[in-house]
Amino acid sequence: MENRFLLLIRYIVITIVVGTMVLFPQGILSSNHIVLALLLIINSQLRYFVFRKRTLFLCFSLVAECTLGAKIILDYNILLLPIFTLTIYDGLLFMKTKLKYLCASIFLATFLFLGMGLPWEVKTIVYISMFINVLVLSHILELKNRQYELDKLYQESRRVEDELLKTNEDLEIYAESIKELTVLQERNRISREIHDSVGHSLSTIIVQLGAIEQIAGRDGQKAAIMAAKLRCFAKSGLEEIRTALRELKPRDLDNLRTLLLIEALTTNFSKLTGIEVYFKFSQGKWELEESISLVIYRAIQEFLSNSARHGQPKKIKIFLHFDSEVVILTMEDDGFGVEEIEPGMGLRGLADRVHELGGKISYKSGPGKGFFLRISLERGFVSMGQREGSEWKKSV
Repeated sequence: MENRFLLLIRYIVITIVVGTMVLFPQGILSSNHIVLALLLIINSQLRYFVFRKRTLFLCFSLVAECTLGAKIILDYNILLLPIFTLTIYDGLLFMKTKLKYLCASIFLATFLFLGMGLPWEVKTIVYISMFINVLVLSHILELKNRQYELDKLYQESRRVEDELLKTNEDLEIYAESIKELTVLQERNRISREIHDSVGHSLSTIIVQLGAIEQIAGRDGQKAAIMAAKLRCFAKSGLEEIRTALRELKPRDLDNLRTLLLIEALTTNFSKLTGIEVYFKFSQGKWELEESISLVIYRAIQEFLSNSARHGQPKKIKIFLHFDSEVVILTMEDDGFGVEEIEPGMGLRGLADRVHELGGKISYKSGPGKGFFLRISLERGFVSMGQREGSEWKKSV
């Protein structure tokens, strides 16, 4: 916007100068004055559009323009004076020293001085030129002030950014220290747990085994009784160890394992078939029972297999949503689809698994609409026992 304003002022000034050469009667302006005016226009345009960033040429251009202007003034032909508006605001815009304000002041004072005692037609041109110069000067000063304020804001933002970076580094160091301290504390706790449970149990077992060894030859019945008690004690110690290990195990480890297996399944499927698979899950995950994890995994396997074999889709979307008491699995593809679904062994077997866990399964399709499947399973509903749990561990 600002550059457009400056360009507008520039072309208004050039229009005034050209209009002066065309409209005024012959004899007021000599051919030399016209040539000088054209040279001034060409010089100012080159300065603005081509050489504005070259300091040496900029200074040379301004000096040449002042020299040509002096020639016009000495000849008392002030009609072409408006063109020096370009000299003023080019100097203010591109020069980087405080001398530019002094140059602008000298030009304005010259306009006022040269306007005294002239005919009203000429005086009007001089004062219009002076007004344009004041307008341009005010705008350029406003631009400079804005640039100064922006520079201040930039420097302040850099300072704040540096402070934030330093604070972030300090926080990272502090977080790393806390992490190391937490690890050390956890190691210390594990050491105490092992010492209190495993160490005590093993020490007792060693003592009892020594006693059994001594009396085994003299009183076998008593040794057998002691061995039976020792077996019960060892079993109790083993249970304590398992309890301690369960406490040390992260609660989300099984969930993470399930999600990672599903992610690996979809990734490998995409590599083998070239079908894009998008797998996402909601926040607020709760711990999945092994039977539910198995059904979810088998459902995704079955859907991917059927989709690639029958639907020939380009994309498959899988979403696992954890509600407060229900986990919902939705899957859909953009394959061919079918008008009527005839469940095969895989789909019927999947439905049986879902129903055994008290869940619900639904699916739909249509020509050109792909295939959609939805499974919902209640939290904490387990009826498949150790058989499903052992199958899950073995199969995945």
